[in-house]
Formats: sequence, structure tokens, C-alpha cells
Amino acid sequence: MKRMDTAVLVLCGVGFADSVYLLINAIFPSIPLRCPNAGVVNCIVVTTSPYSHIHGVPVALLAVLWFPAIAYLSLVRSSFSQYLLFPLWVAGIATVGYLVSVETFILHEYCLYCTLAHICAALLGLPAYRLSFSD
Repeated sequence: MKRMDTAVLVLCGVGFADSVYLLINAIFPSIPLRCPNAGVVNCIVVTTSPYSHIHGVPVALLAVLWFPAIAYLSLVRSSFSQYLLFPLWVAGIATVGYLVSVETFILHEYCLYCTLAHICAALLGLPAYRLSFSD
């Protein structure tokens, strides 16, 4: 297994697990997040805000679907994956940009678990680019 494959698996695995944890909390809000809730780090404010759902769908569910899709397209390397991988990554990172903007400019609070998923998504850009545009 190549180093890039390992990096994709680790980043997608961490992002997926983190997103599952956030999704469980979105579905069962009685299960508390283990996260500081004081100062600018306040997971409860972020994960219960109206911005944590898009048309009633938890953003965490989108991430739970996105990370395995990125892993599959990165590792299978079929003829169609190079055409789907980078646009899917761009869609994901655009969503991350929107969510970080909401945290920064509207909520003025950050969620550590959300930030972990955002970092994993951003770091997947290099393998997505290389796999999509390499010869």
C-alpha cells in the first residue's frame, strides 16, 4: 500500500468516526458531547444551531456519506473515479468553508469535533488533486 493510500484511509477513517459521533449526537441529543462548552469552544452552541442542519438533514450525515465516498474514489481508481474525486472534494471543502464562516462570523463559537472533520477534509485535497490530475 502506498503512503498516499494510507493517508487517505487514515484521514477518511478519522473524519468518518468523528462524523458518526456528531451524527449520533444530532439524532440522540440526550447523549452529551465530550467537549468544552465555555469561551469560543462550545460544541453545544454549534451542533444545536440551525446551521447544523441543511433542509432538516444533519450536516454530520452528509460527512458520514462524504468521507467513505472520498475513500472509495481514491482507492479504487476506476476510469470514472478521477472525474468524480476532485469535484466531490471541492463540494466538501466548499461546505467546510461555509460551516467555518458560520462558526466564525455568526455563532462566534467553535466545535472541536467539527474542526477535526474540517481538517481531515482539507488535508484530503492533496491526494484528491494528485489522483485526479496525475498521468
